[in-house]
Amino acid sequence: MNKVEHEDPTADKDIEKLMAFVSSREHPPAATAERVRRAVMETFDELPEPQHRRPRRLMAVSTALAAALALMYLLQSSLPEVISAGEIQFSQGTFSVQSLDGSVADTSLVAPGSTIQTDSDSRLLLQLEERSALRADAQTRFTLISSTEIQLHQGRIYLDNANSQPLKVVTRYGTVTDIGTQFEVASLGQQLTVALRQGAIDLTVGDQQLHSAAQTGQGELLRFTGTNLTQRSPIAATDDHWQWIHRARPGFKLADRSVADYLNWAARESGWTLRYQSDLVRQQTRMPKALQGNATVDADLASIEQVLRTTRFELAPDSSDQLLIRFRAM
Repeated sequence: MNKVEHEDPTADKDIEKLMAFVSSREHPPAATAERVRRAVMETFDELPEPQHRRPRRLMAVSTALAAALALMYLLQSSLPEVISAGEIQFSQGTFSVQSLDGSVADTSLVAPGSTIQTDSDSRLLLQLEERSALRADAQTRFTLISSTEIQLHQGRIYLDNANSQPLKVVTRYGTVTDIGTQFEVASLGQQLTVALRQGAIDLTVGDQQLHSAAQTGQGELLRFTGTNLTQRSPIAATDDHWQWIHRARPGFKLADRSVADYLNWAARESGWTLRYQSDLVRQQTRMPKALQGNATVDADLASIEQVLRTTRFELAPDSSDQLLIRFRAM
């Protein structure tokens, strides 16, 4: 005659106690919780009968614990993602991040509405979206309204945007909007300076609507006192004006990268125009994992030449604002 086992009601009570313990957290739907509980109970019932049974009470507690752990896993996986407008990927010196509620943030993720302040010895790189980034110079204060809008209170920032969605910088005297651009905005006292390096920007300053577009190797600098335009002049993409941005980012890690990866990065950082002597040279620089070692290098001309010495490529003599790549002479 088969012995009928009845489910011990104490097991359900223990599960209820443990669920009450985590009641302060967000619960999954009741149907989901019940399915988890039943699955755990069925798994227990399918276990082979031990020769010497332990007290049913101990087994009930084990079952309850397993169910609680499963529920807690579901709770964790159902929590909403942390919303951020950007992530700090590099910093030098000291800076502060103040959240919208006034609290000081201690994470690299920057929530929308947060205000960032750099000190006299600090600079930082903030990744906004996949292909857009912001660099802040020393003694700069700005609010990250969203991943596409920045309010600059004082100091200067540099934006590198390779996305199709425009970035907007709002200052006390005007607004700068771009599409696929490298540009700098500085707000110091009553002076607003906008320096375009690549691409194009639209400016609204007072009642003025201005447009600026860069040419190959040459951008434009616009300076305002209040809302009055006091200077508009060309500026080379390789001008010393841009030197500070190199102190607000990490170097390039060579390990397992292609030569083209490094050259594209170095050209964008330095402002040089990248050219190849032939399509074959271009194709060969794209060979994967051609660069080895754990070295981190910069984007200056000496670093480029040093990296190329470890490859079959070299720089051909050319103008100072152009990198012409060719096969190394044998």
